[in-house]
Amino acid sequence: MSSITKEIKAKTVDVIQKTSNATSRSGHATQRVAYLCEMDVDREVTALQMTKTSPNGFKYTESDVESYEKLYQDSKSGTVLSAQQTLALATDQKKVNEESNNDLEDDDWEILGEEIYIQT
Repeated sequence: MSSITKEIKAKTVDVIQKTSNATSRSGHATQRVAYLCEMDVDREVTALQMTKTSPNGFKYTESDVESYEKLYQDSKSGTVLSAQQTLALATDQKKVNEESNNDLEDDDWEILGEEIYIQT
């Protein structure tokens, strides 16, 4: 395939994907990250490219790139988070949020260590 044909095809795919939903676009982006890793493109370069083109101004790191690569590799074999698991976790969290009292004052908490809090 000539380089002009490849460029036209890539631009066409980009235009089509602009009308896609976020789920579809993120899947494609994850696949592209994995491809770049497979092609031995430095992860820092990939992260910089993603940072420069982030529509929300997010900063991506090498660690992010590695995470997306792992997610893609796992997704080739199955899913790391099923719809059933997601629903169960979200339902449980909603119950916790509804049961928690967000009006607690600082004096209502006893601090143990630096990150562990127990209501007194």
